Amino acid sequence: MNLTGIVATFAMTIIWLCGVGGHVEDAVAKRQMPQGDTTLAQLRYLIEENKSMRQNLLSRVERINEDARRISVSIVPCTCNTWANKPASFNRSVAFTAWMNASSYAFSSSVRRAQFPVVITNVGFGYNAANSTFTAPVSGLYEFSLAIYMELKKYVGLQVVQNGKPILRTRTGNYYTFHMASNSAIVNATVGDRFWVEHSGESDSSVVYGQEVTTFSGYLIKEL
Repeated sequence: MNLTGIVATFAMTIIWLCGVGGHVEDAVAKRQMPQGDTTLAQLRYLIEENKSMRQNLLSRVERINEDARRISVSIVPCTCNTWANKPASFNRSVAFTAWMNASSYAFSSSVRRAQFPVVITNVGFGYNAANSTFTAPVSGLYEFSLAIYMELKKYVGLQVVQNGKPILRTRTGNYYTFHMASNSAIVNATVGDRFWVEHSGESDSSVVYGQEVTTFSGYLIKEL
């Protein structure tokens, strides 16, 4: 219960007591008793005491009300460093994961960018499946990872680029079975920076296998 509620409850109690005292006074005034009756004298004494108590209580209620008004005026909203007062960006989350769903994807001299059309996670809506590009919605420290799935007896290299500059390279081996390679990197990014995956040329194949295994991911570690 707040301060206003406490004061209101206390005031109602005093009013009730005053009402009870008033009924007692009326009853005594209407009662005809013989002179010298000690009971009547005692009742009159109690009535006078009741009047005095009521007056004191009413004075106290008025003082409490005045104190409550002063306190209400002096209350200042909290501006301390609490979770509730953190900026909206404090708990911001940014993360995405997308994969290739095609069995294989071919590159050429004119087509270097890899396509990851299947979006698994896109918290913060920074990833655009239409062009397989992630655009940083906030400045901060990000981690990106890339996993590649490749056919037997071939190897292929892909790289993650930031605004066209490679920041992470991954290349499979040359094995007699299907194989994978993965890598990750932590980078600083400014809001609006763009990231995508492209063929690095470090390969003897222009094809990468997708099959929902080749994956491009990233997330915000800390906003700066």
